[in-house]
Amino acid sequence: MRKECSICKEEFNFEYKKGEQLPQYFPFCSSRCKQVDLARWLNEKYQISTSIIHDELTTNEVEETVNFLHATTNGNYTHDESKD
Repeated sequence: MRKECSICKEEFNFEYKKGEQLPQYFPFCSSRCKQVDLARWLNEKYQISTSIIHDELTTNEVEETVNFLHATTNGNYTHDESKD
C-alpha cells in the first residue's frame, strides 16, 4: 500500500500484516521524518486542543493508555484489531 509521509509528503510503501510489529518508522517514511515530528511536539509546535478530564476515562481506558504509552516508548507496540 502506498502512503504519504505527513512530514515530507513523499510516498512510501507501507506493508503490515496483522499480528506483526509495525514498521520501524511508522507512520513516517524515515527516521529523519520521525525525528522532525518528535521535535515539533517537543518544541510545542503541535498542541492537543482540549484536555482529557481524568474522570471521563474508565479504569480500563486509563490502563490501556498507560500500556500503550509504555509499549510505544519501548518500540513494542503492535495493533490489536480485535479491540477496534
